Amino acid sequence: MTVPRQRLTSNITQPFLRSGIDRGTVAFNAANGIGTNAGIAAISPSWPSLKKFDNDTTFTIEAPFGVVPNPDYIWIEPASAGQTAAFANASNEIDIVAIPGDTDPARFNITLLAFADSAMNVKIELFQRIGSTFIKAPTQPAGLGDVFLTAGTPNTPITGVTETTQPFKWQDVRIYSTVFEIPTLVSAVYKLVISFAGTNYLPTDNNLSNFNPAGVMFMLDFFGAFGTSTAVGLGRDNSDSTHVFIGDSREQAASNAANNTGMKADLISRYPVWPSIQKFDNDTSETAFSPLGNIPNAQYIWDLPTAAGQTAFFAIPSLIVGQGTGFAPVLLTFTVVAFADNAMTMTIELFERIAGTFVKVDPQPQELGKTFIAGSNNPATGITETAPANWQNIRMFSTLTGPPEVIGDERIFAFVVSFEVTNYLPTGNNPANPNPAGLLFVIDSSVEVFGP
Repeated sequence: MTVPRQRLTSNITQPFLRSGIDRGTVAFNAANGIGTNAGIAAISPSWPSLKKFDNDTTFTIEAPFGVVPNPDYIWIEPASAGQTAAFANASNEIDIVAIPGDTDPARFNITLLAFADSAMNVKIELFQRIGSTFIKAPTQPAGLGDVFLTAGTPNTPITGVTETTQPFKWQDVRIYSTVFEIPTLVSAVYKLVISFAGTNYLPTDNNLSNFNPAGVMFMLDFFGAFGTSTAVGLGRDNSDSTHVFIGDSREQAASNAANNTGMKADLISRYPVWPSIQKFDNDTSETAFSPLGNIPNAQYIWDLPTAAGQTAFFAIPSLIVGQGTGFAPVLLTFTVVAFADNAMTMTIELFERIAGTFVKVDPQPQELGKTFIAGSNNPATGITETAPANWQNIRMFSTLTGPPEVIGDERIFAFVVSFEVTNYLPTGNNPANPNPAGLLFVIDSSVEVFGP
């Protein structure tokens, strides 16, 4: 079994990132490494940003994207009212080598995180090399293809004239995950291509003197598996008051989540300036293209009441799997996307059920058990923090893992994702200044089951 993996971003150093006017042309250019490179956008300090966790900076087999730079805001400058711009990025080559007698397809899962000011259409397509040229594969796999993912009203720039109060649509960072297969009966070479058509709305009240920036930013992670597998599944866990547990420490919250006991998080309202993590507008029903479309959007949570300098702890059980006699080996991927006002740490841990109780496995396998950091946990940071603030950063982390290999008696394992969130002191340490706190997250996971 081999597992290809890659992160595509809007970082302008990525070799196949291209820009232009027509989305289809730009997708072709990206696949073939021709055309115009994308450029940096003029940045608004109000925009949300997509970033890795601060200490996700190294390469490991299980978490291979730490060395990939954070994405850039990209656009075709100078930005203008009603302008449309297209961008695309292509993966490295995906080599499919036919093996006589092996009919198992190569299976892939994708998670996309994307921002646009003001609106966007997105396509994820498979390109195939014919001769020396990559062209869009005539038959697109189920889960990819000719369906646009839509955020806002990309073909109606006049929307901006009446969009006058926060939260604006561009504050909604979009998330999408899917799975697809590539047949292995015939040897071939492919590339995965993501392309965007972004639209800059007309400014508020159609006043062209209003500041009217435009930009696109994205991160796309994909993992593939070649080998004999019998099943593949995709799941999503969101922040809400039904499934998220709290505790007096991160460790206690994680134990509560693993054992389905203890207090749950409180739902809170969205503060108007906060970014959000939402599905694309047309990702609303479960189909081959939108396998998670029926799952609601994540909700903002906290451990009420809110206080300046407060630290709160949250955890959610993500997957429960079995190993040993009667169970086939499994390969798991996790992608965690999270927002916190103000700072957070995130940990993915493995628990095992022993005598009816889930306890933390020690030592933790692979990349599990590591604490990932987003901002300083010193509450005094808020006194002097200036825009763009840490809470404007939506964080993304992906890992490849699995429970320990077990031979013999069956054993049950649970994967738990936990957070420690710090609410900073208000600006100037003035209690009169607004000082909300909240956590919002989406966890997408895939399960590949291997066996005869």
